[in-house]
Amino acid sequence: MKGAINMDFLVFDFLNSQCFNEKNNMDDATRKEKINDFLNYYHITLFDINSKQLSELYVLYNWIFELLEKITLHGNLTKEDMDKINLILQKEKATRQLIKKGKDYIIETKTKGSGLEHFIHEIVTSFAVTIAEYDQDRIRICENPQCKWVFYDKSKSKTKRHCDSRCANLMKVRRYRKKQLKD
Repeated sequence: MKGAINMDFLVFDFLNSQCFNEKNNMDDATRKEKINDFLNYYHITLFDINSKQLSELYVLYNWIFELLEKITLHGNLTKEDMDKINLILQKEKATRQLIKKGKDYIIETKTKGSGLEHFIHEIVTSFAVTIAEYDQDRIRICENPQCKWVFYDKSKSKTKRHCDSRCANLMKVRRYRKKQLKD
């Protein structure tokens, strides 16, 4: 599948992208530019983001992260979580069509709602597909408290605790130093 974009893990890219995390110190103009780059990469219709919509994206970011924490820590969602997810999934009114872009073919989605509503739908759909079609035991949040990167553990043993070797080494050094202070 040349040039294929894995929409299933769109939710991970959304959570790992710094432009959707309000705690990241980024001015609104830069943030909006990064969000549009993100939307363009995933072939999601671009829209002008105003301050209210930016706030909605922060709420979405925090809610989806909270859902992933529930999955990784407790292994399940509440009925209320499921109802909210299903409500969002039912709202989308869209059609998809195959179009040729250069030498490649892509699926383009035409929505009847606003660009923001479609984007929220795509994120929630990606979340739902990820927990429904992939092994939930492999969904991880990096154990480095300063990182919190979301990833899918593809290791054979299903024991990966950090997003990459940098975080793993950093946490190993911290544990070592903490142990040395105690001695």
